[in-house]
Amino acid sequence: MGNPGTINPVIFTNREKCILLAIKSGYAIAWGFINTVIYLLAERFATIMTGNLLLLAIEAKDWRVDEMLFTLFLILAYICSGAAYDLVSILFLNDQNRVVRILIPVVILLGVLADTLEYLSEGCSTKESCSGNDLYFLLPISSMTGLVASGYCSAHPDGIITTMVTGHMRIPPNAILKILLTEGPDRELLKEKAWTSVVIVTSFFGGAITGAYTRDLILMTYGQRRFSPVFTCFGSVMAALCFLHHNCCKRFWNLHGANPAIELRKAGFPALLFGSLDRTSENDIENEEPNGSTIGAHHTVHDEQPMTQDVDEGWNSRIGRNEMEEPQQPNERSPTKLETVN
Repeated sequence: MGNPGTINPVIFTNREKCILLAIKSGYAIAWGFINTVIYLLAERFATIMTGNLLLLAIEAKDWRVDEMLFTLFLILAYICSGAAYDLVSILFLNDQNRVVRILIPVVILLGVLADTLEYLSEGCSTKESCSGNDLYFLLPISSMTGLVASGYCSAHPDGIITTMVTGHMRIPPNAILKILLTEGPDRELLKEKAWTSVVIVTSFFGGAITGAYTRDLILMTYGQRRFSPVFTCFGSVMAALCFLHHNCCKRFWNLHGANPAIELRKAGFPALLFGSLDRTSENDIENEEPNGSTIGAHHTVHDEQPMTQDVDEGWNSRIGRNEMEEPQQPNERSPTKLETVN
């Protein structure tokens, strides 16, 4: 899902960065939990589509049609849900609050749907029924993770890459080597990135252990044919994390008076990310100069104070010049061009 590094701008305070890191840690715990539960129940992954694709290839080679079709539908549900989020995000390009308001109830309803389908279909009520056609109650979970992981998290400018920890594992040793062997002004940033990756990996691992311990309880509940709200709870947690993250990021950007789209452009991120931002004018992004000033009618927060000061100084200087000039006599008039020629 791209670069595991996150965009916590320098303008954010340490307290704000810690709040965002705590939310990302919550995401990592949730992803570790759900991936472990799904794997122990169905030997598939909830968010790791690379693993599902490998399983699909093995099933296709052995021509296990039922298993192959289920894995294929899991992958398609994940992809289509992510595309659906992108579509809604593009349709409401300048109102991402509405996108999040749509996302939250859908995520919760998908969790309820998964639990309801399991209860009605009696899937996984026994070990023998946890395969093939008995596992389709997990499709809403794949759709949910596609909406959140492939949709919201992937598109958000804060860059929440917490579903896979492979990239995070290489960041701490890489940062340590750069700190020890090179000299530069980025040492604090390297320490911050290394610490973020350590927290994400540890949180994911903790969520995976929790999912492994929960598996027996889930199977026991399924075997007793009782309604298990495990996926409803998971969907509620994901909805709460999306709500907190969206509102915290928006509040922090507003507190510092920064335009996240312009900050991302400066950081070298593609313009496709700008579609997930609330912005007042596309001209502020397209006409942004490298020094932070904007060409055209609009100006950014970066040059708001200097522009105001220049305007005030210009206005005051004009007033001063007018006061210093001697007023013209009421009966005096300026000579016309004809009189001047003559």
